[in-house]
Amino acid sequence: MRFWNVEREFESRRALLKVLVRGPGYPIAIVDAGGQTSRPGVWAVGNASNAVAHLAHAAAAGTNVGPLVMVYLLEREVDARRRAR
Repeated sequence: MRFWNVEREFESRRALLKVLVRGPGYPIAIVDAGGQTSRPGVWAVGNASNAVAHLAHAAAAGTNVGPLVMVYLLEREVDARRRAR
């Protein structure tokens, strides 16, 4: 039985992804405990921020970050309405 070790080099062609990932060849976003990146309003969860996460962990990360995204959006909406007064 033969096994092949296939290594794939990842390099983002998108400017936003180049800012969010750890560096060339390492396509994992840098996030805080809530999944938020250094860019306001941009989250990365699951395998985008944890390369070794299994399916259950990746899915759980999404459900954990969902409420944080909702709070962020609501805060922006409230701030916009306050400024509009």
